[in-house]
Amino acid sequence: FIEKELQSIAHIQDIFFAQLDSINMTPIQWRGIADIIVNRWQDYDGFVVAQGTDTLAHTACAIAFKLFAPAITGLSNSSNNFIY
Repeated sequence: FIEKELQSIAHIQDIFFAQLDSINMTPIQWRGIADIIVNRWQDYDGFVVAQGTDTLAHTACAIAFKLFAPAITGLSNSSNNFIY
């Protein structure tokens, strides 16, 4: 339902990276998420990363350090509820 509504105002492409509790994320996952964004940042106006709260700040830092300073919009979002 929401995806259909969002598609009317934006091109959305979801990328499933890992099914992992955020407390179990390590630099390998943070780097992987950042690499996905770095490799595709020129193709999009912005990115949304949705994950749990436990290591959200670490993921945001990894992305910021990888991107350094390009003018791209980023949003880190967190949820304590599983979406299946």
